[in-house]
Amino acid sequence: MAVAPADKLDEVRAEYEKLVINDVQFQYSSDNFIDFVSKNGGKGEALRKVAALLNVPMEKTIAMGDHQNDVSMLKAAGRQRAGGSKEGGGLRHGKQRRGRRG
Repeated sequence: MAVAPADKLDEVRAEYEKLVINDVQFQYSSDNFIDFVSKNGGKGEALRKVAALLNVPMEKTIAMGDHQNDVSMLKAAGRQRAGGSKEGGGLRHGKQRRGRRG
């Protein structure tokens, strides 16, 4: 994880991206943090593995997230809810969808 003032975060991310670290992506996880995440893993892959271990079909899974590091999990889940954080940050990319009740 990298920490920087909110107004410098994009600059810090650009510097890390110049390093071209294989199989690593950089994601905003709050107004001041950048997470380093494996391109082959992340929360989405974790959700798939846990659902498989528990014999839960992916369409029956639910995920909630509020930052970029949640996108893979939101895309993997059968139902999802994405939104902003109390601090004013929030999901910069990804879809927002409310699941049906029932």
